[in-house]
This record gives sequence, structure tokens and C-alpha cells, in this order.
Amino acid sequence: RSLDDLLAEYAAVRAATLSLLLGLPPAAWVRRGRVNGYACSVRGLAFHIAGHELHHHRIVRERYVPLIG
Repeated sequence: RSLDDLLAEYAAVRAATLSLLLGLPPAAWVRRGRVNGYACSVRGLAFHIAGHELHHHRIVRERYVPLIG
């Protein structure tokens, strides 16, 4: 896949995630449930998503940017 295609997909997924999170009512942020056996809140999942994005940014910088520049 081309870099342009990957960047377009990244932008679309990020926009969809932000749209989902921004559309949640205030009461939803404190709701709790279980994910893979662990207790979590909606707020915690939002932080997890943000941290996962940062992880991918680091991987791209470490593995791919040196190949380009």
C-alpha cells in the first residue's frame, strides 16, 4: 500500500475515534465494564486508545523514518 493510502486510512480512523468519543454523553465516561477480564471505564479506554496511537507513532519514527530520511 502506498504511504498516501496509509495516511488517509490513519486520518479516517482517527476522525472516527474522535467523533465517537466527542459524541458520548458526560454520564458515559464513568461507566465501567470488563475487557479481557479486567475492569475498565470508558474514560480509561479513551486513554488506552490515545496511548496506543503514541505507541504506533514511536514505532513509525524508529523503524520507518530512518529509511525515508
